[in-house]
Amino acid sequence: MLECCARQSCINIDLEEEELWDLINDNRHAISLGVRPCVLIPYLRQARVLTDLDEDEILTCLNFTNRGHMLDLLHVQGHNGAMALLESLMIHYPTLYTRITGREPSIEPSGFSGLINYNELTEYLVHAVSSMQTELQVARHEALRLQGRCCQLEGKLEQAQQNNEELSQMQGEHARLVPNLCLIYHLHTYVIVLRASAPPFLMRSRPQALRITGRVLTVFFQGEMLLNQIQVIGGNKTGVFVHHVTEGSSAHNTGISPGSQILQLRYEREQRAVIMVIEDTTLEEALWALGQVQGPCNITLRPSQDAYENLLQQLKNGEVMSGDSFYIRVNMTMQEDAAGTLAVKCNDIVHVTDTHHSNDGSWWASHVHPCHLEDLKSGALPNYYRYTTPLFLKILFIIRKTDIYNVNLQSTMYNVFYSELSRKSFSLVGDGCVPSRCVTLMPYTLVSPRFPPICRPVLLLPTLLGRVLHKRLAEQEGYQLCEPGKNIYFFNLENGKRRYIREDSPITGTHCVLPLGLDCVRRLHRAEIFPIIIYIMSTERSLRRLRHKLRQNVLTESQVLECSCSEEPLLDKLPCLYQSIPPESWHDSATLIDTLKMVASEEQQKIVWVESDTW
Repeated sequence: MLECCARQSCINIDLEEEELWDLINDNRHAISLGVRPCVLIPYLRQARVLTDLDEDEILTCLNFTNRGHMLDLLHVQGHNGAMALLESLMIHYPTLYTRITGREPSIEPSGFSGLINYNELTEYLVHAVSSMQTELQVARHEALRLQGRCCQLEGKLEQAQQNNEELSQMQGEHARLVPNLCLIYHLHTYVIVLRASAPPFLMRSRPQALRITGRVLTVFFQGEMLLNQIQVIGGNKTGVFVHHVTEGSSAHNTGISPGSQILQLRYEREQRAVIMVIEDTTLEEALWALGQVQGPCNITLRPSQDAYENLLQQLKNGEVMSGDSFYIRVNMTMQEDAAGTLAVKCNDIVHVTDTHHSNDGSWWASHVHPCHLEDLKSGALPNYYRYTTPLFLKILFIIRKTDIYNVNLQSTMYNVFYSELSRKSFSLVGDGCVPSRCVTLMPYTLVSPRFPPICRPVLLLPTLLGRVLHKRLAEQEGYQLCEPGKNIYFFNLENGKRRYIREDSPITGTHCVLPLGLDCVRRLHRAEIFPIIIYIMSTERSLRRLRHKLRQNVLTESQVLECSCSEEPLLDKLPCLYQSIPPESWHDSATLIDTLKMVASEEQQKIVWVESDTW
């Protein structure tokens, strides 16, 4: 056997360099895929066909394919490189060696070419055999471990199959018992009904007494001093209920009982019929309406005992203060005082939870968190009528001071107050630190919350300045300009159809920059689109910073100022709040864009408060 191996090795040595490399190149693909250079390099280093630089280049260079580059370096060494490669393959990859040479491998020293001296070769072979034995031992241990794991999994599989069979049997048993259980349940129910019912011969023949809670009753009685006859609780959220009826009064004799919800009140005043709907009024309004009755009246009631008891339980537990619940926007500034008055500022949103908090005409209200419906600090507020009466007298005084005569106060007070008084004599009406646009004849405005599910569009004002900044803002990440008629996600204001998300754009979470004016806001609201309105306050000094941008859009500073002056009074007529950017908060177009983005981001997180159609 040793002679055969030596003879085969001699045949390899006798082959010419070209023939050896032809054998190797014919199997270059197999060598490149099946050989790890780090395994062969130690032998090739001892055979002195590779240097330190070659080793680093093969193992660490990223510009070459490692195995192919190693063959190229060995090819430079000629015959010795080929012999060293084949001998290393004979030791570490005997199968690949047999595939290349067609001969069986041998690790006898006589089977090598002599590139490595005898002692070094013997030491290398001993080390190689030891490492192979170690690898074989590790492989055997791994095989034993996997065999044990396989046995465990087979045991678990058998257990799972047994459990599956038991489950199938239980399901069959369950399917068999369900009909029997249903039959037993029906029989049990039938027996209970028979035991609970009286024998037919003991039952009296009488009409069945049914309680119809949804019926509406109208009663007529003498309603003089009606508030002394009945007491009411509730409000606009729960409804107004009769809470107590004075014994012996006309209301008591008529049959009015606690728990009835008051829907409507009708009486005559100065020989004219007066009808007041109380179904959804506040407690304050209901008490005022009931106090107006001074004679016979018709009151419409609906029995609603469950809702009444639920309200009583909530009042007892302190969950609510009354049945009132609505949100208002404050149109004035009021400081906190020793009496517990809630400090509010213009445009604050408050939640009114009791309109009959005290007898001095106060509401109980709470500040609302700007981002979600959560009540914050609470306190008393003057009610609508308590605030407007002294304000009305002050307005009359201001009108006389400003020499406005021959004015039909009832028909033109609103216009006079806004056109003349808000600019000339506001210091007589309120605190001097309050902006003039916060002055109004209405101390409060009824609002309701809206929660847009997507990014709100952005509307920049004044309109001329918005034209200058639209495209610049649309270039920012998260913003996109919506131009009419250009394949946009835009709202068609003519037919009222909403098209807010652009059809050909996969981008979500993008603010639409609307090139619209103030006149489109209400129509957008009717389509459930609530834009973020940002008003950029302009002065001659601030517009000088945008002089270059204005000239690019063929605009002058005077035109922008004129547009700003004409649109600013219209902002207070909007059905929602807007955000103002003072001129001192930015110094160039870049910081202005950053400020706009910051304001839009803050407004996106807030609740949208929109004026209700009616107060």
